Amino acid sequence: MIQITLMEAYLIETLRHKGLTNDAILKHVHEKRVDELQKYHDSFDFTGLYALEDHLTTILQEGYQIKFLTMPGLINLLRMKYNKELEKDFIAKETSLENLTLTTEEKSDLENWLAANWQLVENEEKFSIVPRHSH
Repeated sequence: MIQITLMEAYLIETLRHKGLTNDAILKHVHEKRVDELQKYHDSFDFTGLYALEDHLTTILQEGYQIKFLTMPGLINLLRMKYNKELEKDFIAKETSLENLTLTTEEKSDLENWLAANWQLVENEEKFSIVPRHSH
């Protein structure tokens, strides 16, 4: 699994959330036309996608793992990728997210991209995402 930064994931997932297909994202990057993507988020620098160009097809088709993920980043990606909203679809505790419902497909996808500093724990058909403690 190719590792990318949280910001790179934000760039990809913002475009997907706005309805762009993988092929459309690839076309903009390969043709060096990411400036046209600014309309989807005016404060993001989509030129960051150029750094991924050699691996972008694989990343878009097979997925990615985030190198390091903060709690706010995790909450943002759950919203962007699965339309899961804080307080409605899950709750945030001091160091974890709890009472999250995931489809089988979402669970599988989440296990792929979730950074190594977090772990997904299943508990009676609900999920928690908790810090992974290194020993």
